Amino acid sequence: MGQNPFLYRGPEDGRLPAMARVVTVSLGSSDKAYSYDLLREVGVIEDTVGALEIVVLHTFGTSSALGNAVIADGADVGATGVYESRLDGQHLSLRRDGAVFVDAETNSTWNILGAAIDGPLRGRFLTPIVHGDHFWFSWAAFKPETVLFSPDAKQADRENLRQGRSHRMPHLFIGIVRKMMKDFSDQVFIVTGGTGNLGRAVAEALWQAGARLVIVDRSAEEKFPTTFPEWMGDDARAFASSTDLTNADAVDDMVERVLQRFGRIDGLINIAGGYRAGTPVHETPIETWDFMLNLNARTLFLASKAVLPHMIAQHSGKIVNIGARVALGGKKDMAAYSVAKTAVLRLTESISDEVKAHGINVNCVLPGTIDTPSNREAMPNANYERWVRPEALADVVLFLASDAARAVHGAAIPVYGLS
Repeated sequence: MGQNPFLYRGPEDGRLPAMARVVTVSLGSSDKAYSYDLLREVGVIEDTVGALEIVVLHTFGTSSALGNAVIADGADVGATGVYESRLDGQHLSLRRDGAVFVDAETNSTWNILGAAIDGPLRGRFLTPIVHGDHFWFSWAAFKPETVLFSPDAKQADRENLRQGRSHRMPHLFIGIVRKMMKDFSDQVFIVTGGTGNLGRAVAEALWQAGARLVIVDRSAEEKFPTTFPEWMGDDARAFASSTDLTNADAVDDMVERVLQRFGRIDGLINIAGGYRAGTPVHETPIETWDFMLNLNARTLFLASKAVLPHMIAQHSGKIVNIGARVALGGKKDMAAYSVAKTAVLRLTESISDEVKAHGINVNCVLPGTIDTPSNREAMPNANYERWVRPEALADVVLFLASDAARAVHGAAIPVYGLS
């Protein structure tokens, strides 16, 4: 095949040769192209498209018959894959190592299909991004506004972001819903249970959207430096509070600290909670019953009770609670947990009805099984791909915490994944 497109007589985009191969990614209104020549050279490209952090991988070993009559005689153009570069909220920096890839954070080995085949993350998968393989002329003819990736431009983006000059709002997670939402810059959010798997995903998403954050749980101050190391030193935007959320006085003290530091509270994300089940009612210890009600319902009640007077005074606020699918119906051997999550749902509805006239939105999310390390350990034979990723839940939480949900009151949003 020659260097000119066969039978194509339209305009050509001179940024690349017409027959140059490119990997293309379209997210929302953003289109990006990555040259095969560059990918063959570097192996891995980290980038942001729209507002989603992605990684483009290339490995050798795939031949093309376009230039030869026999595939075996064709050029080794290689294979590509495009994925989200974060897993469970952690950014993974990959490098090509022969035919595979190794991340710097855990030293796990990944293949071109986005699967970890060795190391601590073995068995995990990166989230794939829909992409295409095209000749440059054919893509550019229909998408002339496409941004062609340049290492120099990427470095400039990083420098702008470091100095706070970026024209784009960085997010950890994005979708159509995220594009509906506004910037959370300078809004103050309390995230209870903020060092857990879901809490970390929500907190990271809010942080990337510009919010000021208070991370709350029993040992938040101890866990904060290792859970959010990139936040250290930015006291103007975040701090941790080790608080017993079942203790009313401790919760009141925490809220007072937030007001002293930031002067207002725009949102409360009630994630603190937990699961304990496995016995029928007649075999369930009273301690388990009390523990489930206190951990899931009392914490939400006390935190909401403490922040609501301030939200009412400022005529605005968002409260997002985390329920569970079993809030909608009891299950065998899960009475205490089911009742506790039902209480979360009823509290959401009641509080919403009480304060919606004050400009306050109160809603909850009902997750299915969340894809966390502890759940994988407890259910090693389950199909993890059907579970809900924390990042997907964070998308829904941020929607409910945004002005895009200003007309939503007392809702219980099911987020079950494929389960």
